[in-house]
Amino acid sequence: MNWHKRLEEARERAGIKKIDFAKLVGVSTASTTDWENGVIKTLSADKLLKICEVLRISPYWLMYGTKLELKPDEIELLECYREAEPEGKKFILRSARLERKSDE
Repeated sequence: MNWHKRLEEARERAGIKKIDFAKLVGVSTASTTDWENGVIKTLSADKLLKICEVLRISPYWLMYGTKLELKPDEIELLECYREAEPEGKKFILRSARLERKSDE
């Protein structure tokens, strides 16, 4: 199964109509149809992330069909990132919970 079919499957599983999905993602209904039919072959990063946010799916799953396995420290880093406040185009972390541990 390719990403086009996974997109259609995820949207339908979420119970979102194409017209509503298009509004949530910020594109035309024709674009969503073209994505699902494979007419549009690629996605920009911002659209990929918005699609995954709306459907609550992983970008890795959408594009490749597999889950991305994360290590505990990678999960913690992502949690720190999610807590970050946008400041212009940069992100500032509120706290640095991760510490480099020595291999003693």
